[in-house]
Amino acid sequence: ERSYDAVHAVDEVALFAAFIGIHRKAPVMYHARRCFSGPAGYPPSVLWKIFPAYFGRLEKKVLVRSSAVFSHSPRLSLDLKERHGRVRTFEFNDVPLQSLVANNTDEPHQLKKYFEVAPSHIVVFRVLSDTRKELGKTMRAVRKIADAVPATAFFIIGQTGPDAENMAASLDVKNRCAFLEQRQTEEFLAALDVADVSVLLPDPDGRYVHEDVYTLLRAAVPLVAVKDAVYDDLLNSGNSIAVLSDAASIADGVVQAIQEPLFSRSLAAQGQQLIADRFSYSSFRHKFRMACNEVFNKK
Repeated sequence: ERSYDAVHAVDEVALFAAFIGIHRKAPVMYHARRCFSGPAGYPPSVLWKIFPAYFGRLEKKVLVRSSAVFSHSPRLSLDLKERHGRVRTFEFNDVPLQSLVANNTDEPHQLKKYFEVAPSHIVVFRVLSDTRKELGKTMRAVRKIADAVPATAFFIIGQTGPDAENMAASLDVKNRCAFLEQRQTEEFLAALDVADVSVLLPDPDGRYVHEDVYTLLRAAVPLVAVKDAVYDDLLNSGNSIAVLSDAASIADGVVQAIQEPLFSRSLAAQGQQLIADRFSYSSFRHKFRMACNEVFNKK
């Protein structure tokens, strides 16, 4: 019942939106987050694994029918071109998460009610893999930090459920941990507002930079990050503390950030400057607008 200037679809929704665009005779703007098929593919469902050839052809049709394909990294752009050589990508990076509600000055105080005792320090873990192995690594690091810096409390984003709570209880840190789901964006941002340190645990199987790294860099706290080649162009010794992918190394990095406040403030300032210089919302908006103008002018 309506007409559209364009159909803008993100990730797997593009498979459906491409046909809507044809029916509505509107350009399709495909905001790619990954490939679904091919050597670098990450299938969205089990059906893709059962019928890989069919869905591989379907993905190529989406790329062909899209008037614009948006990519957030050079590596993704190359992967998309391997799926269809003639695809043209508009490349621009993600931006930090921003609150959609008015600032609540009571929120930091309310967040501390997650814990039974008032914490001396707060550490925010962003865990990008939901495997039990990564959960175990996270909780062992939490235990080591708690031993080194008593009364520290922890927000764990990305690992929730009975397994997480049971493991925290077995390590006697359950009363110090608050587990948040990935979709709890406002709580994530509020936790960073009261944090002393943030920690990034990349997905070992991740192929692209995860957008939450921009949010962590923008926060006014030092970032401790497990070394991962995917993030080499973004993270360095000036804006983060690089650690190895084991609990002891992660804990040592967090303790260093807590015990060296001047060094930590310098890291946080460099991270914020990087975001301001290269990944601001205004820059993203300008690039996106230019891409839209080019698509519409070709109509």
